[in-house]
Amino acid sequence: LSQTWSPDSKWIAYTRQLPSALHAIFVYSLEQGKPSQITDGMSDAVFPSFDKSASHLLYLSYKTMSPALYVVDLAHSVETRVDSPRGMPVGGTLTGDGRIVAAFSRAGKTNLYLLDQGGAELRALTDNPAINVNPAVCKAGNQMAFASDRSGNPQIYLMDLASGEAHRLTYKGDYNTAPAFSPDCKKIVYEGRTGGVFQIFVTNTDGSGTRQLTNEGSNESPTWSPDGRYIAFSSKRHGSARLYMLLVAEGKITGALTEEEDNDSNPSWSGWIDG
Repeated sequence: LSQTWSPDSKWIAYTRQLPSALHAIFVYSLEQGKPSQITDGMSDAVFPSFDKSASHLLYLSYKTMSPALYVVDLAHSVETRVDSPRGMPVGGTLTGDGRIVAAFSRAGKTNLYLLDQGGAELRALTDNPAINVNPAVCKAGNQMAFASDRSGNPQIYLMDLASGEAHRLTYKGDYNTAPAFSPDCKKIVYEGRTGGVFQIFVTNTDGSGTRQLTNEGSNESPTWSPDGRYIAFSSKRHGSARLYMLLVAEGKITGALTEEEDNDSNPSWSGWIDG
């Protein structure tokens, strides 16, 4: 963890597969146009997620015999393991107030929990025999989107975090996952399977106005820019997975961020723009 860090919206964290076949966390500087490696590459590290200020980064790693979540204080290069007795972690996200929403798998069930940064459980957010994963918390902190197969196939659900009530958002398509909120919390971008591959879709939080944003190749793991103008995502349209940017208003892909020989996935955009 040798990076110096500025908490702004000019970085994208992501997972890269190394020549060793292990995975490491990288950050891509939108100002400098180049990536830097954050984790050491000695063990798998995947699924990075910035907090609101972009001063902390959550990721999943296999540094020990079992997977664990880690939170990195990027400004001070301090890393903390998040321990929880709830089972095997399979991913998570940082909320705007520094808490963690994490998915834990145990006894054939995967549920979502709200934790403090030390891993202490604040409350269970889901409690059912389905698989509940891919949490995303909106900037305002009052809503969570997540993927669940409680209806049979993976679909996107919205939860009011105050009441804990959840309702299904997506109905078209047999496999929808990886939701991310727009900065104003009015839209959700997600990946959905169509024609045997995944494409990027966007919908309003009331379920209206759904439209497909990509058509070429397989496209996954969308993340919204803090100003709402762009969506970054991973695509295999030209071979190995690379990061691309899409201009939302025009539905136009502006080009690849990472190189053809790279294998990059799970982007997470840093920072929010207040106003």
